[in-house]
Amino acid sequence: MRSYRHKYLIQRIPPELQSSPVGNIIEAYDNKGDKSRGCMISWLIFGAIFFGFTTYGVFSTPSGFSRLPLIEQVFPLIVLLAIVVGFFVLLHRYSARQRIYIGQHGVKWEKYNSALGTVSQTSVIPWQQVRAVYSSKHRSYHSTNNDSTDEKYHETIRTLKLCDANDRTLLKIKGSYKNEREVEEMFSWIWFATKAVERQWIALCMPGMIGQIQRGAQISFFIKSNKTLFVRQDGIVIGEKFIARENLHVEWLSKDETLALRDATEKRNVVQRVFNMKEIHLPVGEMPNGCLVFPLLKEAFKI
Repeated sequence: MRSYRHKYLIQRIPPELQSSPVGNIIEAYDNKGDKSRGCMISWLIFGAIFFGFTTYGVFSTPSGFSRLPLIEQVFPLIVLLAIVVGFFVLLHRYSARQRIYIGQHGVKWEKYNSALGTVSQTSVIPWQQVRAVYSSKHRSYHSTNNDSTDEKYHETIRTLKLCDANDRTLLKIKGSYKNEREVEEMFSWIWFATKAVERQWIALCMPGMIGQIQRGAQISFFIKSNKTLFVRQDGIVIGEKFIARENLHVEWLSKDETLALRDATEKRNVVQRVFNMKEIHLPVGEMPNGCLVFPLLKEAFKI
């Protein structure tokens, strides 16, 4: 399927970054693909039209501009000044961009002005400091007639957080996209940046976690509902529920980024299947290191 990844991918990595603390750059993204000039151009056209009509009105006034009431003399200048200020505000927003570099040893994020070529904010986070990655999303719906049963999809807000051992936020970036059906070609830069961070975090964590399980240890994941998921050699434990590895059935629900886990030995009737009964749903986006759960289950249990 066609993807917009090329719109956000940074092809040419600055040479100085290859020797930076983040190490060799694996992936890098820029949000310039989300910046549109349409509003800025429309504002400029509106200003030109207003200026033209104002000029024509002044010179076509029989009694002369100076004889007009003061409010009629000042008002066009105020509007014109507002248009100029608004244009430069839009220009500043268009020029304010973000970029992220995902390296072998860390992540570098920058906020910069493309018009001035200056970096206003930067963060460098070594992977050694990171203990948890949060990758959450919130789908918002709006009602047009105050009827909650007639809500329509508005947008999806995705948030990426890197936290240390004390759950302090080292980096937080947020973005939105309008993509109700989760079609790949319609994602914005925040999705590609988030998935790139997830991929590198998975690559770094997976060998150690698999090694722990093979040595008989267990991996724990905290769930928002004050429960803990334990992944062991013989299966998984959530609360008092144990599912043996050979009986574990896993389904990925991409719309809400939720894992549906169930014991394949527990038979379900039609109603139970339709309403997802006898299943455990894990909202991995709300869990610290939730992005690691599915890859770990697949690798450890060969699902």
